Amino acid sequence: MFALMQELGLWQLLGLEPEHTPVPELDLPIGVVHAIRRNWADGSHDFVGPRSTRRQADAEIDRQHCKWRRSPWRPGLSIVTISVRDLRLHGRHRSGCKSPDCPVSGQAVCA
Repeated sequence: MFALMQELGLWQLLGLEPEHTPVPELDLPIGVVHAIRRNWADGSHDFVGPRSTRRQADAEIDRQHCKWRRSPWRPGLSIVTISVRDLRLHGRHRSGCKSPDCPVSGQAVCA
């Protein structure tokens, strides 16, 4: 892809030099992401903030913690590994999901 962009001169249009172009360091297979699992008091859960690296997921969970810190409803937060397909299905068809077969992490990061 980088060679194609160079051939087409897209680097100049984007104001980038090929050697300075950031390349994301993926630590998971394609189609798998780290996401924040929010566990609610009623036993349901949802997934938010999908990220491609664990470092980005750590930053996202810090943002989620700050967001919910002063709320009377504070979900338990943890980082899980989930396929993009399952993440999309969860968001569209599993509102208020309480299924035990959804991804969980070994420990809650914050509650």
